[in-house]
Amino acid sequence: MSVDSVIMCKYMQYTLNFRQQEHFSEKGKNFLWGGAIAANQAEGAWDVDGKGPSMADKEGYYPRRTAIDFYHTYKEDLAMMAEMGFTCFRTSFAWTRIFPMGMEEEPNEAGLKFYDDMLDEMLRLGMEPVMTITHYEMPLHLVTEYNGFLGKETVDAYVKYSKALFDRYHGKVKYWILLNQVNCLGGWGEFSSLGLTEGYTRNDVYQAVHNYLESNIKAMKEAVKDGVNVFGYVSWRPIDIVSCSQGEMSKRYGYIYVDIDDRGNGTGKNAKHSLQLAAGP
Repeated sequence: MSVDSVIMCKYMQYTLNFRQQEHFSEKGKNFLWGGAIAANQAEGAWDVDGKGPSMADKEGYYPRRTAIDFYHTYKEDLAMMAEMGFTCFRTSFAWTRIFPMGMEEEPNEAGLKFYDDMLDEMLRLGMEPVMTITHYEMPLHLVTEYNGFLGKETVDAYVKYSKALFDRYHGKVKYWILLNQVNCLGGWGEFSSLGLTEGYTRNDVYQAVHNYLESNIKAMKEAVKDGVNVFGYVSWRPIDIVSCSQGEMSKRYGYIYVDIDDRGNGTGKNAKHSLQLAAGP
């Protein structure tokens, strides 16, 4: 096990001691208690067993080529999480372990087997897998050839990738997150989420977001066919929703300004501003 993993687990042991208290265990029998990582942030082994280069493997990026080597130490790491009382664990699939270039006809069996083994270990330890299909990464080939989600080819590649995962793991994974934090834009997520390279325009960003969400909808249709339970994920916080419903939108706690709730309460100013930006000058 890596030093980083040990430090993380020891720290969380102190913060999660109350998890083992009798009253919590009794009242929260059906509560999913756990933690989260992402493949590109933890697995390392960036060129092992047929894995292709991902946008997260770029030179000069955070050292995701090695990370904490979760690819080789996941059994030890998961065992420590189970020891802490985790009942679920959220991580992501590495797209390039399954489709190294993104455009292959058939998935990479070695990559599929790795996740088979990891998921089996989680289930053996009593942890419910919560799996994200793509978390700030995609095959570098889709970035260089099609400018990420600006190209419709990437939408088709994502849907094929999602279906391969649903077909393989629907019997092991109950909880799926299709896309991670599409709303984290503003000079950072344009590359990390959408795969856009330098020289893109404002309209390119909105078109890529549209394609990104289109791929999400198509993947959801495939998921429904397979009886898969899917969730969305965006980086706002509950306090944003409270502020929104009270009409107090002067502060922001998540990555985006939430200014209208599911009942229509709020000013809607940010939504109108976004539509104006999308329309261009």
